[in-house]
Amino acid sequence: MTKNEEKKLERYAKKFDENFNIEGIPLRWFVQRIRAPPKIRGKFFFFRCILLLSEFLKYMIGNLTKKGRKRISLKKPGVLFLDYIYTVKKKKQDKSIKLHRATKIFEKIKKDEKLNPILILCDPISRNSFLGLLMYRDYLLYSYIDRRIIQKSKSLGKEFSQKWKIFNNKKYELFDGRDKDEINRIFSDDTYLSLIIKYYLTFKKIIEENNVEVAVLDSLHGIYNLSIIAAMKKLDRKVVYATHGAGIDTNFKKEFLSNVFYAIGTLEQKEEYVKSGLRKKNMRITGAMIFDEVVMYKNKFLKKISINKRENLVVLFLTSPLVESRLIGKDEYFSYIKKFVQEISQIENVSIIFKLHHREKYKGEYESITKNFRNVKISQKIGNEYLYESIAKSDVVIIFGSTAGIESLILESYVINVDNLRSPTYANYCDAMIHVKKDDDIGKVIQDLFKNKKLQREMEKKRKEYLKKNFYYLDGKAYERIANLIYDLVDV
Repeated sequence: MTKNEEKKLERYAKKFDENFNIEGIPLRWFVQRIRAPPKIRGKFFFFRCILLLSEFLKYMIGNLTKKGRKRISLKKPGVLFLDYIYTVKKKKQDKSIKLHRATKIFEKIKKDEKLNPILILCDPISRNSFLGLLMYRDYLLYSYIDRRIIQKSKSLGKEFSQKWKIFNNKKYELFDGRDKDEINRIFSDDTYLSLIIKYYLTFKKIIEENNVEVAVLDSLHGIYNLSIIAAMKKLDRKVVYATHGAGIDTNFKKEFLSNVFYAIGTLEQKEEYVKSGLRKKNMRITGAMIFDEVVMYKNKFLKKISINKRENLVVLFLTSPLVESRLIGKDEYFSYIKKFVQEISQIENVSIIFKLHHREKYKGEYESITKNFRNVKISQKIGNEYLYESIAKSDVVIIFGSTAGIESLILESYVINVDNLRSPTYANYCDAMIHVKKDDDIGKVIQDLFKNKKLQREMEKKRKEYLKKNFYYLDGKAYERIANLIYDLVDV
């Protein structure tokens, strides 16, 4: 593109943003970072109907439970935590809520009494956990939605979808290579646009009503998280993003916001984020919050038996929602799962366990393709304790590029990463893992490891070196450093 063409596109982008924005925040900032509705013929209409019904029920339950909402003292600044109903648990002892990842930060801030921790629970857009909504009614996002928000979001949604049809095809050039059909599905129907606007306005209301000065997020993806980031930016308040694993989140690559502060887990991450344009003052190495629990579990419970002394070899698959995230087709994915099971089953005295990710929807498919294998178990049990117990009891963990690979290294398992099962190809982390391709004989790879003591010692050495180099804060106290970052941002 020539300089003249770039200037023309900039002018066009400015005109586009003037027509498509929520309180000055460009709508394409949201759209560029969210998934589009389904594109299968006839399915979008079905999706739209289900979505409208689901959102109506959430609104009704939110309004029924509005009076029971936790009242927050406004004398102290608030810290906002967002979590999902299906990933949290109520503790039996005191009925407090255990969050998916940020429990220790939440509890520390509550104990220190410098700030007010505010918990907001929700369902994913695609779900409606009716009983869960009632169980956690005092913390619901939907109890903040009012008629004014609904009316405004519907009105703007219709206005934007009508304007979209008027703008020429140059508009697609503003979305950095995203599929035209995807972008068109988001903009051409007011339902999805109204949803984005509704949750932006709702989180803005939550932030203002509860005097929120900092929001703590463990993801930068999805309508809810993006709405929080945008609302905090609009109100000139700060977001702390507790990063995942050893990789970097590219959802804001080259477009980092000045109000988002990154609690980084590793030196390697820091270097990658600096290369991507993140300012050093917007990051702090705290250690990875998501590994605090696994470190504590290791110190308390782990008693690993040598792979050479076991009578039965245990192979654990920690799967990822690759099909649900549209990184691979369903049929292709399960054809490879079947292939892997067949290859591993050739090993004498082997047990295979599949621990499915909570977002996966096709547990029945796993059960169907493995029903003729007596040595296979399928589980989708949620909770870190079960995950760590499963890893600790396994000899070999197989992943498809997930952070669970690092947790497996911490718990001293041998890790095999299938590098190219997903598209785009994703090679995970480091040489502390054994890397294979999807067409390799994975059973032979495991057998070679089992027979080769020299390779075992080599992988153990690499594992220790990798964890020491990149996770020097593996002490179970990342939550304390993240809490201190929050206190520094609020200046308390």
